[in-house]
Amino acid sequence: MKRIILIVAIALLWLEPALAASFATWPEQIVTDATGHYYGVAKVKGGSGVVGPTGGITLTIVEQQKGTPKVNEALAQHTPNNGGRPLMEFLFTIDPKIQIRDRDVTHGQIELNSAPGIILVSSEGKGIVTLAPIPRL
Repeated sequence: MKRIILIVAIALLWLEPALAASFATWPEQIVTDATGHYYGVAKVKGGSGVVGPTGGITLTIVEQQKGTPKVNEALAQHTPNNGGRPLMEFLFTIDPKIQIRDRDVTHGQIELNSAPGIILVSSEGKGIVTLAPIPRL
């Protein structure tokens, strides 16, 4: 299992586009393990309207409450035309639907100064791995 995760992580890093002079949105997201039993919720620090060079996020690892439906991965949707903001600004995409479900068990939380390009969740609930941080400008 560890070998498969390592191979997938290397492949994703290899496929990750280069960030040069262009910027992309970074969506708030729910990332699940393979079973949907454990999941990570990545939220932008500071709430809505956080715009500028890449800022921080709060990443929480959560366990699905027994007897509840499987957790599905989700990405916040960005606003077409960048919400009227200048295209040179980095836009975090914030979505109130990206949240911890009621009754699910929170196991831990960490704040990161830079948003990660890839988030992986342990299927045993032992942690979250972040890879390829988006560079700070």
